[in-house]
Amino acid sequence: MKNGMLAFIVVAATLACAKGEVVAPSQYWNLPEEVPGGRPPNGHFVSPSGSSAGDGSYQHPWNLATALAQPATVVPGDTIWMMGGTYTGPFVSKLTGTSTKPVVLRQLAGQRATVDGRFEIDGSYTYYWGFEVMDSDPKRVTTIAGSDPADLPRQNVTVFVLGPFNKIINMVIHDLGDGLFAGSAAQGLEITGSVFYNNGWEGPDRGHGHNVYLQNQYATKVVTDNVLFNSFSEGLHMYGTDAAYLYNFDVEGNTIAGSGSPVAAKFGLSSNILLQGAGGKMAHFVFKANNIDHTDGTSIAVRLNTPGGAQGQDVQFLDNTVHGQAQFNEMDGYVVTGNTFTTGGSPLATQNVLVSLRLATGQSLSANRWDSNKYAAPSTSTQDPFYLVNGTTSAATYKFAGWRTATGYDGVAQYTSGSLAGSQVSVRPSKYEPGYATIICWNWSAASTVAVDLSTVLRGGDRYEIRHVYDLFGSVVASGVYGGGSVNLATTGYNAPAPIGYGVTPPSTSSYLNVFIVRKK
Repeated sequence: MKNGMLAFIVVAATLACAKGEVVAPSQYWNLPEEVPGGRPPNGHFVSPSGSSAGDGSYQHPWNLATALAQPATVVPGDTIWMMGGTYTGPFVSKLTGTSTKPVVLRQLAGQRATVDGRFEIDGSYTYYWGFEVMDSDPKRVTTIAGSDPADLPRQNVTVFVLGPFNKIINMVIHDLGDGLFAGSAAQGLEITGSVFYNNGWEGPDRGHGHNVYLQNQYATKVVTDNVLFNSFSEGLHMYGTDAAYLYNFDVEGNTIAGSGSPVAAKFGLSSNILLQGAGGKMAHFVFKANNIDHTDGTSIAVRLNTPGGAQGQDVQFLDNTVHGQAQFNEMDGYVVTGNTFTTGGSPLATQNVLVSLRLATGQSLSANRWDSNKYAAPSTSTQDPFYLVNGTTSAATYKFAGWRTATGYDGVAQYTSGSLAGSQVSVRPSKYEPGYATIICWNWSAASTVAVDLSTVLRGGDRYEIRHVYDLFGSVVASGVYGGGSVNLATTGYNAPAPIGYGVTPPSTSSYLNVFIVRKK
C-alpha cells in the first residue's frame, strides 16, 4: 500500500469515527493487485465457472449461489470478489455482517461482472459494490394491464432488498422490471453512486416499472449521487399505502432524467420524482442538490404528493435544479430554498406551469419557508409560470411579481424572462471509492465543450478514464494522466442506450445535460 493511500485511510477513519459513522476496513479501498498470487487477507472469490465444491480461493472459486449463502469461512469484515463474466440468476443473498464489520461483495478491478436475473438481498450489513445487474429476456410488451402481468417474467426481475442496513455502491442496474425495490423492512438502506436505466415494460394501459421504488418507516433510507434515466414509469417512486409508510428519506446529489421516455410517444412522460402516500403516513424528507430533467422542459419533473392526496409533513427541497414542472402539493412544512426551476428554451402553454403549490383547507402559507430560488421561463410563454391553490378559497396563476405578493415568498429570489445562460458543473466524489466520481454538466448556452475541474477527485499523476452514463461499458470520452485543473468534455455525440428487446430508443438529453463517470485507473 502506498503511503499516500495509507494516510488517506487513517485520516478518513479518524474523521468518520469522530462522526460516529461506520468505517469500511482498509482492504475495501485496495484494488487486489496481489490476487493472481493467491488470496488477500479476508478475501474470497466467485466465478461464473466456480463450484460449490470450491474453497473460495482464487484458484478454486465458489459459484455465486454458494458465496451468497455465506459459507462458514465468510465472516463479518470479509470481502467476496466477483470475477468477470455473466452469473445467470435468480439469486438470493443471505450475506450478513455487522454495523462495524460489513461483508462486501465486490467486482474485481478492471473486470465486468454481470448478474443476469433477479437479485434478492435478505441479509444485512453488506456492501454490494461495482457489479452489474440486468435481464437479457427480450420480452418487453404485454397485453395485460396492471402492475402484475402473468405473461411477463420481467416484472418479477428486480434488485429486491428485504434485509436492513445494506449498501448499494457504484453499481449498474438496467433493463429489469423495477430497477430496485426496497420496502420498510429494508430500513437504513443506502444507494450511492449507482446508475439505473431502461427499467420497466410496456402494458396496454401505460408504461410500468420504476428505476428505484422505495417505502420506509424507521432508519433513514439514503439515496445519494446516483443517475436514474429512461425508466418506463417513474424514476424515483416513493409510494406508500395505508399499510406502507413513507418516513425518513435523504435524497441528495442524484441526477434523474427522462422518466417514461421509452413509452412517451404512447403515454407521455412520467414524473422523475413521485412522492405519493396514503393515510397521512408521509414525513421527513430531504431532497438536496439533485438534478431533475425532462427533455421537453414542461412535463412534470417533480411531483411531491398528488393533488387531493393524503397530507404529510416536513419536506426540505434545497439547492436542486429542475428542468420541467415542479408540483408541491398539500404537505405541511415545506422548506424550498436555493433551487433553480427552468423550462430551458421551452415556452409554457396552457396547463403547463413552472411551479405549483397546493395548500389543503386549513394549511397556512406561513407554515412554509420559501426563498432564494431562481426561476427562468421564456417570455413567449402564454401561461403564467406560477400556480397557487390556497385551500378552498382561491386558485390562480401568477407572474413572478404576483406570486411574491400572493404568497410572501421569494423576497430575494431571481426571475429570468428567457433562458438561463452559461454552464453549471458539479463533481460528486464517491465517499467509498477514491478516484471515482459522478460529473453533472448543465450546459444552458449550448457550448460544444464544458470545463470540469477534477481536483476534488484526482491527484496530480493519477491515470483516469471518463465515460458517459449512456455508454458505461463502451467508448472512453477522455483519459490520460491528470495534471491538475480542468478537463474539457464534449457535450454532443452521445446516444441513449436502447432498452433490451424494445424497438424504441429514448432521445438523448442533447447538449444541455450530460452526466459522466470518472474513475482512477
